[in-house]
Parts: sequence; structure tokens; C-alpha cells
Amino acid sequence: MAAALNRDMVERWRGDPMVIAGATVHPEDDVAAVVAEACDVLGARVFKLHCSVGRYEPDDPRLDPLYARELPVVIHVGHAVDGSTAVGEPRRVVEVARRWPRTPLVIAHFGAPTVEEAEAVMRACPNVYADLAPILYEPPRLTRSLIRGLEERILFGSDMPTVKVRLEDSLQQVRDLHLGADVEAAILGQNAARLYGFTSPGSGSGP
Repeated sequence: MAAALNRDMVERWRGDPMVIAGATVHPEDDVAAVVAEACDVLGARVFKLHCSVGRYEPDDPRLDPLYARELPVVIHVGHAVDGSTAVGEPRRVVEVARRWPRTPLVIAHFGAPTVEEAEAVMRACPNVYADLAPILYEPPRLTRSLIRGLEERILFGSDMPTVKVRLEDSLQQVRDLHLGADVEAAILGQNAARLYGFTSPGSGSGP
């Protein structure tokens, strides 16, 4: 199923300058083959792992061929049906981060509601990032003190249109932290542009 989804992604969005080709894979797949096709044939530049969908853990050794590619991997570490993350689940990223220090790992939804645990993982592992995509009705709840020193590894995310949080409200949550223009711009686009190697059309910079 992963291979078919990856091909569909590329066929639908090929040529759109605002979309980065992404892919997925599951541990029970022929991981090396699926990843090779996604990267070498389809041109994927980021992967997404959804641990609750396949009922697996991010440190499953069968995923090593993916992490060895050293491409950004977004990981939804929570297993709950509602998308939330339980205590202990963000820590499963630590072993992966230490085994593959050149592979950027992005904790989806900032591990909400266990944002403090996701923060601890980020501080322990410099190749771990987090995004701000909401979970259904609720964005990750952050404070300035919690994210201090991590601002360059936080990526804005909206999960639109699959959530009930308006894009404007997600943007406002970042602005309400009063982080300053440069930090705000980094979180709202420049960090992701740098991580994913994205340049918006005609700008010479990130979105």
C-alpha cells in the first residue's frame, strides 16, 4: 500500500512548485525497495511515519533503510485513535536519533499533549525537530520558556483541511508567543524551507 500511495502522491502533485514530494513506508514492507523507489524514481524529499496506523514503533529496526537515507522523517509517535501522544511515546525517538545523527527527525504535533517530553527529546538530540500541526480540535500548547533555545527546530504546521482548527488560529498562536519578527518568521516558514531544501518560486528564499 505504501508504494501505491507514494506513486499517487507524485502523480497528483508533479510539477506544482509549492509542493514537496513526500512518501511513507511501513515496517512490514520491503522497506529498502519502497524507499529506493520513492527517493530514486519518484523524487521524495521527506517521509512521514504514522505509528498508530501501522501499529509499530519508530525505533523498529526494520525501518533502518529509511533512516539511512538521511532525509527528513516526520514521525507521528502517538498510537491513540484521537491522534494524541501518551507519556513515553516521544522517548521512542531518542534511540533513532542517536543511531542516525545525520537524519532529521520531526515529532509531529510537538508530541501533544506530552509537549514537555517532546521538548526533552529535542534538547537531548540536536537532530530532532517538532511541528505545530494541531490534533483535530487542539493545537500544541507551548510557552516561550518551553521552546527557548529550540526556535530553529520548530516547524509550523496546520494539517489543513483535516482538522477543525482554522489556519488563522494556528498562525495567531505562534504570534501570541511574542517571539520577535525573526524568530516568528523562522517558525512560520524559514525553518521548514531550510530543512526541506525548499525555495518558493522567484523568491530565492523560503516561503
